[in-house]
Amino acid sequence: MTGWLGGYNFQWAWASGFACAQALAARRVELAV
Repeated sequence: MTGWLGGYNFQWAWASGFACAQALAARRVELAV
């Protein structure tokens, strides 16, 4: 993701980070079972 540092880039960064964290958490639960 490139471009000027603006609201859209921040939103993309937070959203992708949150989605990644949720995916890792879900996978960790699957591995623990």
